[in-house]
Amino acid sequence: MTQDVTDRDEVLNRQADAAWVELTEQAGLDPKLYVQTQSWRKSELGRARIVRLYESDGRAGLYLKLILVPEDAQSFQDQILAQVHAGELLQSHDTCGVPEILAVDLEKRAFLMEEVPGDTVADLLKQGRNPTNMVRRSGKWMAAFHRAGFAEDRVYQPHFMRDHIAHLLQQVESGEKEIADFELFERYAKIVMWKSEQFEGQQTKSSRTHGDMHLRNLMLGNHGRSWGLDFTTERSAPVGHDIARFLVEYVVTQLGATDYVAGHVVPPDVMEVFFKGYDFVKADDPSVQYLLKVRILMDWAGQPADPDKRSAKRQARLDNLRALAQTALS
Repeated sequence: MTQDVTDRDEVLNRQADAAWVELTEQAGLDPKLYVQTQSWRKSELGRARIVRLYESDGRAGLYLKLILVPEDAQSFQDQILAQVHAGELLQSHDTCGVPEILAVDLEKRAFLMEEVPGDTVADLLKQGRNPTNMVRRSGKWMAAFHRAGFAEDRVYQPHFMRDHIAHLLQQVESGEKEIADFELFERYAKIVMWKSEQFEGQQTKSSRTHGDMHLRNLMLGNHGRSWGLDFTTERSAPVGHDIARFLVEYVVTQLGATDYVAGHVVPPDVMEVFFKGYDFVKADDPSVQYLLKVRILMDWAGQPADPDKRSAKRQARLDNLRALAQTALS
């Protein structure tokens, strides 16, 4: 088993080495002028990739990303186009941007991206940076992106997500899918489905969305600069999707159960700070309010159902999701 893992690592490293040479030359750069200084293997549910940072004296650094999972060339191409087009939308903004993609190999699912002078929100929070500032600045980047992304007023229709929740329940009942602590999940799912009527027919805003707006896909730098990265696909949707994805992850990874406030998915003080930065819709926007509740369920359903397949980190996340559901949805 150990030998198999070692052999696979060697194969992946050779693939990354070859992609580095090919992509730098495609970008008109000399690979010999750069030195690899960092390397990561990132694995999440349904996603895995190799990331390398190369640096050179007197030149901007470069990130090489090699996507291992999913192995879908079309999905990879969609992600690349989404990031390129997002960069075009924000190219004239003074502080909010998107790292430039310099070269792409669709067959190898690899791309070369400029390094930007910042750290991810997740890393900054680990370093003990002021969370209030991180949350507010994240809201500012999201507002700039949504405002630039072909925004339009729209009547909110929560029945789409209500029907999606109902479909999840049917999948479990038919044996097609498993969800951890399903009886408890089902109880909260029915509450969220029932609450959908409160938000039906209200006005929201729709825009181009990021699609995977978590704490590692936003980078913050000095002088108020910020960048979004690793977009999924280009689609227009209520802005609450990105906002809920970011805020629920913040709550379940950065706060503990004792910080949760009855009747609120996000503590009011955190919401207030976020919406000091996010000024495209207000905190009472129907898509924000409903999708925060939905996001608890989606995140819960995404955790491994088998306890033996949960890492300590995943178990802690599930525990916090259950505590948050009890506090916010009961």
